[in-house]
Amino acid sequence: MTDFFVFNFFPVFAIEIVVLRLLRWGKLPVCMLDALVMNFASFISLMLGIAPEIENARWLGLTLFFTYSWLAEGFVLCLLERHTIKQSLIAAAAANLISTLYLAIDASK
Repeated sequence: MTDFFVFNFFPVFAIEIVVLRLLRWGKLPVCMLDALVMNFASFISLMLGIAPEIENARWLGLTLFFTYSWLAEGFVLCLLERHTIKQSLIAAAAANLISTLYLAIDASK
């Protein structure tokens, strides 16, 4: 299952750039850099086994993935200190919700 999420790294990265930009996180280069940093942190944690084990792409697995990803990426956005903690967590939640929905649609094919 990990290879499913690895294969979808770039589409998720692109989706999260768009979501950050729509939330007026910053200019496009800032959104690209922040999306890259937060997804890289999430990806590394997934590869190191820190993330919860996701057995399948069903709703429970995707809910666990969303929760883990939201916490990891929200933490990274908070560390970047570009906005308040509340705004950082909302941006991470919105970006991860849309990307998790994309993963659910892609997995159902």
